[in-house]
Amino acid sequence: MLFTGGEPLLHEDFPRIYRYAKEKGLLVTVFSNGTLVTDRVAGMFRELPPLEVEISLYGATASTYERITGARGSYKKCMDGIKRLVENKIKVNLKTILMTLNVHELSEMQKIAKGFGARFRFDAAICAGFGGDRTPLELRVSPEEVVDMEFADDERARQWKTLFDGSKEHVLTDELYGCGAGVTAFHIDSTGNLHPCLMVRDIRYDLSDTGFAEAWKDMTARIKQRKAGPDFPCRGCEKINLCGYCPAFFSLENGSEDIPPEYICRTGDLRYQRIKSQHV
Repeated sequence: MLFTGGEPLLHEDFPRIYRYAKEKGLLVTVFSNGTLVTDRVAGMFRELPPLEVEISLYGATASTYERITGARGSYKKCMDGIKRLVENKIKVNLKTILMTLNVHELSEMQKIAKGFGARFRFDAAICAGFGGDRTPLELRVSPEEVVDMEFADDERARQWKTLFDGSKEHVLTDELYGCGAGVTAFHIDSTGNLHPCLMVRDIRYDLSDTGFAEAWKDMTARIKQRKAGPDFPCRGCEKINLCGYCPAFFSLENGSEDIPPEYICRTGDLRYQRIKSQHV
């Protein structure tokens, strides 16, 4: 089970919900920005350890971090939260979303993670807002720069190669969603609505009115009914595991689940070229 948000620690019932999940024997991961990790929260995690806590790091300096968050003092709160987790021997990993505002501090963010003994990962996937706001897209780092940084890391390069090699055995179907959304995984939002995943917003069930088993069965059928048309450009593309393929992601940016953004295609193409030329 993954607790994410927004910021899950903002929920006034988070301690009760977390304890309930742990006492039911679930393996729990928490995604957080770290700013609300108090001594009380860290103590609860020490008593009932999560599988891991993954902290979003928005920059390596207070000026960059707080330019992105818009919250004064948030950088120090994040650092203090990470320290509390580490001191309480909680497994912590750090990550960042690369954007034009923080890409220059990537190496320093990696050093911060190393200093805490934490694994670090970065992602450049920025999508439009759920309400159709395209402003976030202006913060995207160019595909060329993203791929250069990825393949400068030998381990990251090997991971892409492994993913690409695995796609050669991919069985082609006409299903638009080839992931586990609504089939092996689901998302429940903060108001109790069930979705196939966090990104798919138009399929939802109010669990206060509909039982989970009934909703799950219907949801699985509906997501599998979404088919790719004969002219779908991603159909049969050998780079489909390299681009960040996601029909829900496509819909947010282009208003349609079957129109992939140019940014996604370009990024996948560049990764493909690197794999082919470098023989990773």
